[in-house]
Amino acid sequence: MRSNNYAYVNGEFVPEAQATVSIYDSGFLFGDGVFETMPVYGGKIFRFEKHVQRLFRGLDRLKIEIPFSPAGLQGIFHKLCERRVTEGIARVYVTRGPGAVVLSTKSVTQPTVVAITWPQLAHRPQELRAIVSSVRVKNRPTACRMYWRNRRRPEPGWMKLCCLTRPVTLLNSALTTFLQ
Repeated sequence: MRSNNYAYVNGEFVPEAQATVSIYDSGFLFGDGVFETMPVYGGKIFRFEKHVQRLFRGLDRLKIEIPFSPAGLQGIFHKLCERRVTEGIARVYVTRGPGAVVLSTKSVTQPTVVAITWPQLAHRPQELRAIVSSVRVKNRPTACRMYWRNRRRPEPGWMKLCCLTRPVTLLNSALTTFLQ
């Protein structure tokens, strides 16, 4: 994939083709991290403050050190968007960082932060239609109904945690070790 886009990876702006993350990163190995996806309109991120609040809540819940301030993150995205993206998508990933290939926080030194943007055709629907069902399943929102097959059954609080954050993957296994 050839692209003129840049990415922010752990403090550096690099061409997308040169952006790398350690193969020992806990986000890569265990899905131990959070992400946030934000629309970009007119070169600005839509409802940036709300997205950052959710990102920071997720990082706090996972006990991942927050390596930047909201203003710092906004500056990163401003630089990424000004290069080429006026209408598109912005995404940030924050993981616990690289460490040993075991479920342990002792070997992790610092979080990994990746921020990317990409252009997309402006698509703002003139009209929205919604179909709403009156059927409820166990009084939980649809997003919280998860099936846990071939894995440990999560503790009751984990379901809420997974619904309130945007985990990468296998978070329930990582939480078993990290949050005990």
